[in-house]
Amino acid sequence: MNNTILVIDDEFIIKESVFDALEDEKYHFIYAENGEIGFQKYIEYNPVVVLLDLRMPILDGFGFLDKIKVMPYDLSSIVVLTGHGSDNEIEKCFSLGVSSFLKKPFNIFELRGLVRNLVDLNNTKRQVQTSCVVQSIISSILQLAISETQSNKRLKDILEFIIDLPIIEGVMQKGAIYIIDDTNGKMVLRESSGISSDLLTFCENISSDTCFCGEQIMNKVEHDRNKDILVPSHYCIPMKTNDTMIGLMVLFLEDNYVKKSEDYQIISEIASIVAIIVRNKA
Repeated sequence: MNNTILVIDDEFIIKESVFDALEDEKYHFIYAENGEIGFQKYIEYNPVVVLLDLRMPILDGFGFLDKIKVMPYDLSSIVVLTGHGSDNEIEKCFSLGVSSFLKKPFNIFELRGLVRNLVDLNNTKRQVQTSCVVQSIISSILQLAISETQSNKRLKDILEFIIDLPIIEGVMQKGAIYIIDDTNGKMVLRESSGISSDLLTFCENISSDTCFCGEQIMNKVEHDRNKDILVPSHYCIPMKTNDTMIGLMVLFLEDNYVKKSEDYQIISEIASIVAIIVRNKA
């Protein structure tokens, strides 16, 4: 669930007031003192709610709204907090996609209830949107699995389709699928794409509870760059059928990419489908 709140205001006391009002809700707060910095953090953190002042130096609230261009299907809501709002400014705010308008000094209970409702609404929209996207992806993968392509090439086609998906941000066009060899318990490289021969040699055989980078598979799914063996950051996703692990999907990530829980949710569902396909010898 996304619980990031971006506060864009040049008054420190407002930041403190917002935190005091919402600290019991366990949100993740990001602050910016003007619209320009706020825009950069909006892009970087993808907040579920933005609390925005209108009058600030460098770039004011209207400039920020012009830059982000709020759309009806966006998964963020903008709440304007200002002590200077005229009727014309309020009308302009709503025309630019603002969800709500609160005048300073705001009532903390009103702010708390409003933010809570917007967070719940946007996360519900996010879940529905993600579910629809995942169903479309799964349908495409299943089509590849039953295609007339030679069976030894289908898994390669599926892997290349996955690493090219624009919905999974930050994934390089590099990935691998491992299958557990029942005879020795080792993880054997079944398919790969975009990986150098040196790295392929290093990754050929690994134990069934360890990623090739040395991390334990079940400890976490996001493994950081390993400079000793020139491995970039990557997602390491167990492939399971009926709660039994049969293999591993590895997707390599761009440097400095901020991993997102939504991405992992999508990849996990994809990995489950690939596991079924592998079990049925795609």
